[in-house]
Amino acid sequence: MATQVSEFLTPPQVAERLRVSREKVIGWILAGELKGCNLAAKSSSRPRYRVSEEDLTVFLDSRSAAVSVKPGRRPFQKTKRRFYQ
Repeated sequence: MATQVSEFLTPPQVAERLRVSREKVIGWILAGELKGCNLAAKSSSRPRYRVSEEDLTVFLDSRSAAVSVKPGRRPFQKTKRRFYQ
């Protein structure tokens, strides 16, 4: 039985999907907002981040805005005018 391996994306691929810069994606990873793993060797000075599809979905769900429904206007009610003399 074959196990399904999730797709991993590079920061430029995530940036292209979200239409932001690569630096923005790396900033989210470094800040801990977007979960990513570094595949570079410990001795390497250049990180090689990868983001899973599931982690990207969780990130997008956490940043989605809830739509608030504004209450409608109250209908105009005619009132009886009383004129005092």
